[in-house]
Amino acid sequence: MEQSETLSLIGMPDKGPWNGRIRPVGCFVLDNKLGIQTGFDGSPENHPGCRFNPYLVYDGQIPKNINWVKQLVADKEGGPHVMPHRVVASSDVLIGDRILDGVFPLSVEQIIHVWSTLYPVKPSQYLKTTARTTFYLVKPDGISAYLWEQDFEALQDIPTKPEQPYVFGIGTIGGDVFKEFIHVSGQTVMAQGPMKQKAVKTYPFNKGDYVGFLKNTFGSLAVYSLTDGLVLNGDEVQFTVGVKSPDAVVKAGTKFRARLLLVGMHRLVEDPASLAAEIRTAYGVSGGPGYQVEARQGKVASQEYRLDLEPGAEGCFLGVIKGLGKLPGNLGCALRGMNEHWTVFFQQQDVKIKTRILPVEEKTAYCVLTDADEGKPLFIGHPVVADNPELVLNVARSQDWKSWLLEMHNPTDAEMTVKVKSSPYVASFKFAETVKIAPGTSQFRTLGPVND
Repeated sequence: MEQSETLSLIGMPDKGPWNGRIRPVGCFVLDNKLGIQTGFDGSPENHPGCRFNPYLVYDGQIPKNINWVKQLVADKEGGPHVMPHRVVASSDVLIGDRILDGVFPLSVEQIIHVWSTLYPVKPSQYLKTTARTTFYLVKPDGISAYLWEQDFEALQDIPTKPEQPYVFGIGTIGGDVFKEFIHVSGQTVMAQGPMKQKAVKTYPFNKGDYVGFLKNTFGSLAVYSLTDGLVLNGDEVQFTVGVKSPDAVVKAGTKFRARLLLVGMHRLVEDPASLAAEIRTAYGVSGGPGYQVEARQGKVASQEYRLDLEPGAEGCFLGVIKGLGKLPGNLGCALRGMNEHWTVFFQQQDVKIKTRILPVEEKTAYCVLTDADEGKPLFIGHPVVADNPELVLNVARSQDWKSWLLEMHNPTDAEMTVKVKSSPYVASFKFAETVKIAPGTSQFRTLGPVND
């Protein structure tokens, strides 16, 4: 599986020009079975992809292109500058933020690579935006899926024209190197057939709608809207994706969140149009989903592409998920409401216990669910909890990987007396103790043997 594009553009995009190239089809290029090339450092350019670079349509004026990007605001602010932020980088998932932290001077008319744009930048006076890209581990022979979530906020009143199709530009999707095209809106197939450039039109792109750029040499791309209020503007070969203009004037402080699912299908998929329709229902984009969650602890918060869970009273989800083996790809999962000071386990509690430690950021733990988790009892949550949320609880394997160790750390300036206990639903060990911990110090315990 080709990874250089994934790591550079998702895990940690470059600081500099806003580089929103997302290429789901490129994931398969260097795969021995699914790919067809061996000489690329990163995916090639000649397959459908996404180039997301933000801009604002002010009073009907679309900013001009300055090579890799557009001006942020036509003749008012230059190209967007990004501050990258790595949120999560684990074996389960990569999550990266692109934060608009300034604009280049209007005089800069060629923005290409970070090393050719060493100019001072200043904060935008018109727009605040952050885009988050989430990429879960790809299923062997399955689809690759990127979740793009972008927040926009107008910093001042933005006048619009009645004829302009959108006010916030997200970027472009498509390309001129595919054989077939499909466009589905609601339950209606708007267009399907051989690739043919047509007159530019504007279409609604609401939640559940999708377009597919299919049967390229390297694979196929499908893009799904997860948000009402988006539009497509294009010629069925390439589209601009934007946020529909809501009123004659977009008031300062207006906020909008756009969510898109970008899916790559490898070249051996015989009928990508049918697979694109299956993905929409299987992942709950429209109808579905194609799997069932049986929860004993915790509950389902959302099943719109990603499975979002909320913990029960014991700080965990406990349950069984059926139908994972029938999905066209892996299932991304997030458990909200976690304590960032405490370790989170993913534990498959079958005949043989299998445990891995999950990343936790912004009170959310992230994991990927695979065919191997089909119908198995799953524990996702804190293996050890305390009656004081400020206590740091770190559970890890011993140096020889044979035992589970617990560190209890007091990060405060006052002594703590805390009740610490293992979750009643975690396998592998049982623990309960009231401990007194001096300020800034830790105490350690051996919890029990590792049995996976």
